[in-house]
Amino acid sequence: MTFHANALGIAWDPFVEVIQQSFRNSDVYPLASGLRGPLTTAALQASGPIVSGWYWQTRIAYQREDALFNPFGYNAFAADLWLPWNFSFPGDQRVWTLTPSFGVIDWVYFAPDPSINPAVAQHSVEWRVALGLDIPLIDQLYLGARVQYLTIVSNLSVFNMRDLQVSAGPTLKF
Repeated sequence: MTFHANALGIAWDPFVEVIQQSFRNSDVYPLASGLRGPLTTAALQASGPIVSGWYWQTRIAYQREDALFNPFGYNAFAADLWLPWNFSFPGDQRVWTLTPSFGVIDWVYFAPDPSINPAVAQHSVEWRVALGLDIPLIDQLYLGARVQYLTIVSNLSVFNMRDLQVSAGPTLKF
């Protein structure tokens, strides 16, 4: 369920989503059925102009995963900020978009996972910073490129991670 409103020059888009997830065990994922259960998200998205051609977009969210196997269940709090800048080169009417973005997610799991550490429930925080570029090719066809650095810091070292992601490919805007 979502709602859209414009007030004070800002677009407001609160939403709530409930998904009933279902998973089956397999040879590769023998504990997958423990992930079964509802995933609920409540969030507020907002966006608005900064100056001509430059905008801000943000989202704050709460997510609850009520997994069948309690150590897979969690509460998560997230915040994201995007700062898209639309620009053109002199003599070229095509619009390019450069988008720096930043985000954080804080996961607090309900119970210890006995296969990882039977005494400590997982608490992990993910930090992201990224830079995206949409390059116009023809009409609505663009080449999108993105570089993102991500790090996860956890109270259980098995979940600590650093990752540099680079992706590119065609996009269609409509």
